[in-house]
Amino acid sequence: MNDYELLYYIYQSDDEALKMLMEKYEKTIYFTVKKTIEKYGYVCDTSDEFDEMRHLATLDFYQAIYRYCDDGRCSFSVFVQKCIEMGMRKYIRSRRSQTNTNMSKAFRLDDKVKEEEGLYYVDAIPNVNQDFEGETITKWYHEKNLFTYLRSELRDDEFIIARLKLEGYNQSEISRILSINNKRVSYVCKKMRKLLLSYID
Repeated sequence: MNDYELLYYIYQSDDEALKMLMEKYEKTIYFTVKKTIEKYGYVCDTSDEFDEMRHLATLDFYQAIYRYCDDGRCSFSVFVQKCIEMGMRKYIRSRRSQTNTNMSKAFRLDDKVKEEEGLYYVDAIPNVNQDFEGETITKWYHEKNLFTYLRSELRDDEFIIARLKLEGYNQSEISRILSINNKRVSYVCKKMRKLLLSYID
């Protein structure tokens, strides 16, 4: 049976069809997780972490079965891979954010160093995003109420773009999520960067 026949029976509460579809996509789940890890340069901390990611991907696959809508725009197999990749990206983003938080907590400034000497707390936190210092600034805003500042300086639509950027999304992802022109996203990111630099100074 093909995917669509199996889906039909699954929607009729056929457990055997669900089992068959899960077995059919077992390798797809494995390779999609592996490909996403390689694509985003993520390194698993332990040997068990990859197994945990596969387990989460299996849950994403299960959810994809019931979220899929056969409207001709996307095949079920492509939809499954996209759902798993999105889940893995969310996991990776969360883990990196947690790592940076732990690093910032572990860091202690020398008592002799003063802000007037040009060293800010933000300088101590590593940047993992070469496109824009989103991760760095996200960790720093807790100290400086950065979101409040940006909220007062940007229009509502610009603040939505800024917030997504600070959460680690790149410009093309933001453009796709919000269905807006990439040039508009680029403009807002440049505007936000100027605001951040002026705020730090």
